[in-house]
Amino acid sequence: MHIPQWTVTAFLKLTRANRAYLDPAAARKRIAKRALLPQPIVPRFFPGKTQVRIKVTYSAGQYIYVLVPNDQQPRGAFVYVHGGGWVNQIAPQHWQLAAEMATTTGRAVLLPIYPLIPFGTAAQVIPSIGRITLAAKEKFGEVALGGDSAGGQIALSAALEIRKTATMPIVLISPALDATFSNPHIPAAQQADPWLGVPGCKVFLEEWAASTPLTDPKVSPLLAPATELASLGPVTIFTGTADIFNPDAHLLAHKIAAEGGHYDLVEEPSGLHVYPLLPTRAGAAARAQICALMRTH
Repeated sequence: MHIPQWTVTAFLKLTRANRAYLDPAAARKRIAKRALLPQPIVPRFFPGKTQVRIKVTYSAGQYIYVLVPNDQQPRGAFVYVHGGGWVNQIAPQHWQLAAEMATTTGRAVLLPIYPLIPFGTAAQVIPSIGRITLAAKEKFGEVALGGDSAGGQIALSAALEIRKTATMPIVLISPALDATFSNPHIPAAQQADPWLGVPGCKVFLEEWAASTPLTDPKVSPLLAPATELASLGPVTIFTGTADIFNPDAHLLAHKIAAEGGHYDLVEEPSGLHVYPLLPTRAGAAARAQICALMRTH
């Protein structure tokens, strides 16, 4: 069942979902709250839960949930890094996407539960995601790497770290790409975005960066040299135009193209942040496209 996107937009506005992203003080309160009251990891139910087997492993300092299709041996793997502003735990929508990918592609889907701010930092998490990805490649043969929002930043930064050892298909959903927010088109995108805001994102990113400069590719993968970005495996970017991260998605595509790299920019007009995770018709179409991509790589 799909719902119209306007109902999602109305809900976001009604619940003031962007409050912690527009107000730096509210962002700091969110960090303090999450530190005191951690969120649950595995929901009691999510669509597709009965169609997969779930096991937990521990590697590179993180618990990793592995979803595989029932009654099948997995063919390859997909390491998926959940979003949540570097401060929020994995959500039911991430689990639903992981289950759908496992059942329709036959891949094992790995969900790393990385430490969030104020406990986790980019310098700590990025190398560990790289190690998890390389271990998945060794175990399952083929591996892809992806993530949404903050998880997209982590995934792309990790891919840059391990590019000399291995490359793989990369799927980015509404990725956060540049912690400096220096793109001159972001203010216009902010006017259309009912979910995110630059002031709060800056607070979260400063905490995430810790002692790492905001311009370091571990925090801002868009600022890596174009030659390095183009040397990665094929990069597929899903982005909606009602998203403050949309302008940087175009910059990423431009940098990859400038050096002859392989990319695909999938843009949804008026699409919200992480629209492929939403229960809308556009979201379902994007999920189907992601799964089709994973079947062909």
